[in-house]
Amino acid sequence: MNIAILHYAAPPIYHALELMRAGHAVRILTGSGAEFDPRAQVTVVPELGSRHSDVLAVKKQLDQGQVTTDFNALRDRLVSLLSDTLVGVDALIAHNVFTLHKSLPLTAALYDYVTTRLPDHTTILAWHHDLAWDDPRYADDVHDGYPWDLLRTPWPGVRHVTVSASQQDRLAALYGVSLEQIAVVPPGVDPARFFRWTDVTQRLSGELGLLDADVLFLLPARITRRKNVEMALRILAAFRAQTRLEARLIVTGPPGAHNPANAAYLQSLLDLRRDLGLKEVAHFLYERDWLRSSP
Repeated sequence: MNIAILHYAAPPIYHALELMRAGHAVRILTGSGAEFDPRAQVTVVPELGSRHSDVLAVKKQLDQGQVTTDFNALRDRLVSLLSDTLVGVDALIAHNVFTLHKSLPLTAALYDYVTTRLPDHTTILAWHHDLAWDDPRYADDVHDGYPWDLLRTPWPGVRHVTVSASQQDRLAALYGVSLEQIAVVPPGVDPARFFRWTDVTQRLSGELGLLDADVLFLLPARITRRKNVEMALRILAAFRAQTRLEARLIVTGPPGAHNPANAAYLQSLLDLRRDLGLKEVAHFLYERDWLRSSP
């Protein structure tokens, strides 16, 4: 599928990466930003942003309740731009343009495009973060009538997404529609990028399927009897049984090297892990041979 993402500024990188990972072709339309991945086509058009001089000049007029020829000219210019750049797109995801007033010429242009020029095969998704009509901070910036009413009216044929259940409630009230007409998709996070994982951490996460877990128990200790590792195994088994959550245990250290009795202790832990049915979810990292040679 060919997907376009429209954003005022700074390409929504994680969103695009996940869509490309799923096999889709992605192009991004933004008022400012830069290329971040050779697979994504990034088109920077300053007039799409909220800080362009023409946009700011028109906003100053709009804030005073004036819809001028400057507004109409900028809107029509943006309609042509959208029509040219969205050729061949199967789905358009637009962030905040539908309910935020930062560039009403763009909102009006997108409305014209959606209602008069949209190809039959193209799906429009409105991704809502902020609602101008529902925010006291913007009370002086919105006025009754066109184009401000576009920000509180559900457009025909558009699918709506909010980033939280509370935002879903607010948008449903603003639009006067049922909750079922609005999907909730929380913002995604790339754990490796966000937490700055090392290559070792990323490999462990992939091999052990740690991102599939609901809960992770971490025991950062060597495998010696005084660490009471068997208690951790029993806690894991009880927790999984009582909560039905996908919980995992990670024991980071190797078997103790100085006490000959540690070998027998290790075997008793492996037997207990087997007996409790935890072989696939209780991980002793010393079992990963490649870790021993990692820096």
